[in-house]
Amino acid sequence: MHQTMHSPCSLELADGRILTLFLYHYGAQWGKKGVGGPGRTLGITSAVIWSPDPRPAVSAR
Repeated sequence: MHQTMHSPCSLELADGRILTLFLYHYGAQWGKKGVGGPGRTLGITSAVIWSPDPRPAVSAR
């Protein structure tokens, strides 16, 4: 089984929050023969809605 995250995409929503989508490739063996059958790639997506920190950035010295 193999799962790889790639292609994060973000956009700002009307209320100022950020929507970020992450895409995954997930390869698993399945089919009529059960485990060990032909491989199939499934598309999986995760979504996160978040808000930026309103405090000003502080540089480390």
